[in-house]
Amino acid sequence: VLQHGADVVGLLDRDDCLLHDLAVELTGQMHDPQIPLLHADIQHAHQVNRIIQTFKPDVVIHTAALKHVTTLEADPTNALLVNVQGTANVLRAARAAGVTEFVNVSTDKAASRVGVLGISKYIGERLTQGVDAVGYRSVRFGNVIGSRGSVLHTFRIQALHHDHVLVRGKETSRFFMTGGEAASLVLSTLGQSQSGGTYVFDMGAPVQILQLANAIVDDLASVATIQLEDLRSGEVEHERLFHEHERPESTAVAGVHRVEPAPLTLADFDAVIPDTVDLSSLDPIRAHALLDDLLNHRSTT
Repeated sequence: VLQHGADVVGLLDRDDCLLHDLAVELTGQMHDPQIPLLHADIQHAHQVNRIIQTFKPDVVIHTAALKHVTTLEADPTNALLVNVQGTANVLRAARAAGVTEFVNVSTDKAASRVGVLGISKYIGERLTQGVDAVGYRSVRFGNVIGSRGSVLHTFRIQALHHDHVLVRGKETSRFFMTGGEAASLVLSTLGQSQSGGTYVFDMGAPVQILQLANAIVDDLASVATIQLEDLRSGEVEHERLFHEHERPESTAVAGVHRVEPAPLTLADFDAVIPDTVDLSSLDPIRAHALLDDLLNHRSTT
């Protein structure tokens, strides 16, 4: 974004150390007026609204999320608080501040909608579509090579520091994309002419995870062995880029397709989860039920 001529890029995160390190990486300085550091947690609506009203961005790229299947399956309340309500908070603040371009970063797991992660991220796509504004769109990422917490990173840690690499499912496969492809998808989506929608990059054939694990062990010359486990709750053997009911259409960008998720307005969201509901106090069963309600809710407007 900086290389493409943005005057100022505000970096917002709840991790102040991450913000500090990123600022130094980008500029060599701890403080630079071109990249102000905005410390906030999207769970707190007033905090997000205050920062966006003060910063007044033209474009918002919303990447904040919890993404680990195991922890979200164990406590789906966190998916509601961050991936769903947090996204609603950012959308409200952006609309109130007059933001004209908004990109919500989703995941290919939103296509299969199996498990808490996929359901919560698809609800985020629905909320973005529900704003019904030309420049408000979503993108779906596969596994981004080199990103924090990626399966490659996990396998490398296991191979270097333990005597095994754990692979769930002998035939399990996943889609992968590079960081450059992920960034290009976001930036190209800002220039699309269609109103709304979710944009998906053709990531080619999925990669078999067992083969990937073996390649990492070989690359590290590790003595670690591969151990197979059964898939856990919230996981599927093979990911997909589109739901069976979605009809992808071509876009002006080669290799990028567009689908239209069923819109979920912020008013719909409030109807399902009013302010009187304290999400942080919900037990896992009630949290999962609310996720299902939001997933299946149909707008009456």
